[in-house]
Amino acid sequence: MTRIRLPLAAAFSLAATAAFGHPGHVEEVAGHTHWLGWGAAAAALLVVAGALVLGYRAVLRRNR
Repeated sequence: MTRIRLPLAAAFSLAATAAFGHPGHVEEVAGHTHWLGWGAAAAALLVVAGALVLGYRAVLRRNR
């Protein structure tokens, strides 16, 4: 489970940084919700990629 949590936390950290860390827009979300959407999409892709990798490894182990 730790293998999934770390990349997921990293993705959400990057999404939050993009939304809140613009110079002059610190702590301002208005107008930056598209970054939150892209971050959510990236996090979903990371979850799917992790599930595919773990599933593929499980299939390989089972077929040995």
